[in-house]
Amino acid sequence: MRTLVLTSNGLRHKYFLKVISENFELIGAVYEDKGEYYSKKQKESSVAEEHFIKLGSTEKDFFQDEIQKLSLKNVEIKNINKNHINDEYIINWAKDLKPDIIFLFGTGILKDGWLDRFENKIINLHLGLSPFYRGSATLFWPFVNDELECVGATIHIAAKKVDAGDILHREKPNIEFDDNYYSINYKTIKSTIDILPSIAIKFIQGEIELIKQDISNGKVYKKSDFNESVLTSVLDKYKDSISKDVVSKIKGSNKCICCQ
Repeated sequence: MRTLVLTSNGLRHKYFLKVISENFELIGAVYEDKGEYYSKKQKESSVAEEHFIKLGSTEKDFFQDEIQKLSLKNVEIKNINKNHINDEYIINWAKDLKPDIIFLFGTGILKDGWLDRFENKIINLHLGLSPFYRGSATLFWPFVNDELECVGATIHIAAKKVDAGDILHREKPNIEFDDNYYSINYKTIKSTIDILPSIAIKFIQGEIELIKQDISNGKVYKKSDFNESVLTSVLDKYKDSISKDVVSKIKGSNKCICCQ
């Protein structure tokens, strides 16, 4: 199964590439530099700056050792700048590689050039439980809304409507009472990456019935929705640990389960 990966250059993205390379015949990879996440917000707020530093240190705890095992021998690599994933030369390069399947995680939004040429061949990992949480920072907003039972990620077919493609799988983290905001984020990311190969193989073998999304449910969040006030509300409750009462509520809830 000739496989191409489109991703970014963070530690989680390199772990994603590692897992794919261990389970498929990886023939090519694109690293798109997305720049500093919410850089303007960090400059405006010391709370936001400290928050993103903590996110970065937790990401290292989860993935730094793992990516030392990443080997990309005989894999064609393209390193591109932010907002260049849809450049025609990149799409033509990908077409020439003749991939059977493309895995997508963390790049800019793919446009028609990709979606028309590789229809139903691009599997996206979306950090958010679709259709309820779509758009930007979708692992963050369930904490704002006190809906930790809606924290999760979605594996779906890339479609022209953002985060709205047919669903293969929705993954929720195993949240425990000593977890906090940061560990829950990266538990979600890691468990979804880890299960992706088996989900993709089942899809390729015709063993998964795709689930249509009802995007009238939920909301699309924008970067402009994020501010110091909502961040502080999350950190006040979830920065250090999750209470046993909250964990019990999560395990007993049926929110964000059905996606049809």
